[in-house]
Order: sequence, then C-alpha cells, then structure tokens
Amino acid sequence: MKILNVVWNLIKDNVIRIFFGYVALARSKGVSVGENCRLYIKYWGTEPHLIKIGNGVTIARGVELLTHDGSYGLVSSNGKRKYYYGSITIGDNVFIGVNTVILPNVDIGNNVIVGAGSVVTKPVPDNSVVIGSPAKVIKSFEEFSSLALKRGSDEQM
Repeated sequence: MKILNVVWNLIKDNVIRIFFGYVALARSKGVSVGENCRLYIKYWGTEPHLIKIGNGVTIARGVELLTHDGSYGLVSSNGKRKYYYGSITIGDNVFIGVNTVILPNVDIGNNVIVGAGSVVTKPVPDNSVVIGSPAKVIKSFEEFSSLALKRGSDEQM
C-alpha cells in the first residue's frame, strides 16, 4: 500500500507540474507563493508549509530550500531524538540562482539576487546581491541594476 501511495503521489505531482506548472505544484504542496513567480524546482522538502515566497520571484533549477536540520537527529535526550525546524521567507523581486542552498530560519529581503551555487545561512538584507558559501553581500541591487542596464540587451534570444 505504501508503494502505491508513493507512485500515486509521483503521478499526481507530474500531472500538476506538466499541465499547470511549477507554481501550481508548489502551492499544492503547501508553499505560500505570490504573484508573477517563475519557479523551476520540483521538490519542496518535508515541511513546505514553512516556505513563503513573495511576488516577482524567480527560483532556478537545482535550488534546495531546507526547512530542517537533519543533524539534530544524531542528538538525543532521554532516548528521544532532537529536531530542528525553521521557516524560509523570500521577499518580492528576488532571483535565486541555480544550485543554491537556503538553510532554515533565513529571510531574504526584497530586491535581492542570490548568485548560483550560494549557500545562504543567515538573513539577506533588502536591495543586495549575495554570493558564495556562506553567502555574503558583494554589492547593492542598485549597483547591479546600473551594470545590467549597460550590459543587458533588449532583445530576447
């Protein structure tokens, strides 16, 4: 019976994703998703209800949003395992690059770019660009915008 349940959930998730898109899949899992978002990840972890995504957010493929720390399970008290959970909140107008990892209890502000492959371990302030492991602010969103206006093209390929 457990195998049938797993197979059914896989089929259901793929039907939702294929016919309605990644945003609908995220919402069906319990993720709070704002308007005008582009999400390219299929897996929302074991506590998707702890994830809140604002408006105008893009999350690239391979991004992991971790709302728990499994290492706490190695510690026990009175024979009971310890657990650690934390929410993730992503503000408005945010881009999260491919293969980024966001850990529990992280708030990402508005107008933020998180560079590809970053590991976000602490809150990210509004209007910033962060990159690295652990992610650190490297410039302001305004500086990035100025550069993007110079380098960017008006033509889509």
